[in-house]
Amino acid sequence: MDPVVAGDSALRSAEDSAVSDGRGVTVRREVQIEALYVVHYQPMLRTAMLLMGGDSAAEDVVQEAFIRVYGSRSNIRDPDRAAAYLRVTTINLARNALRRRLLAARHPPGPPAIAATPEERAMAEVRGVLVVRALRQLPQRQREVVVLRYYADLSVAQTARALQISEGAVKSYGSRGLARLAVLLKELR
Repeated sequence: MDPVVAGDSALRSAEDSAVSDGRGVTVRREVQIEALYVVHYQPMLRTAMLLMGGDSAAEDVVQEAFIRVYGSRSNIRDPDRAAAYLRVTTINLARNALRRRLLAARHPPGPPAIAATPEERAMAEVRGVLVVRALRQLPQRQREVVVLRYYADLSVAQTARALQISEGAVKSYGSRGLARLAVLLKELR
């Protein structure tokens, strides 16, 4: 007998034989998910392994697919659709894993940072203290814009929304703040 057909009949028999304990529907759905796992785990694992080139991460993909089906069990009323939903979820998760792998291959991590000497760490700390002192001397709005734009890495639009000012004001305060910050840092050295 075809495993998919066997799986569908197992799900139907699980539904028919579920015992009601006052939660009725919950128990039946959990039995359905268990039957779905028993019947479809190996075929889904083979599918994921073939899609991912025999990768051991295929197991993670299949487990995640079952978790998602379990989380959506209240939306799945027909046992035939549960198997299809599981299959589609497995395929989509495998595709996403492959995309992440390709992206990581295109952008490998840089070389590990060389441990700073005690002198370098001390100088970095002094520079950080100087920047904080200089920032404290800026007018409040300039300081807010500089911190949000250049330390929090927000865009002009995001900074404008956060501070409830116009984008032009963000650009103006940012420009004046950076110029003043440069002068203050020279004075503090």
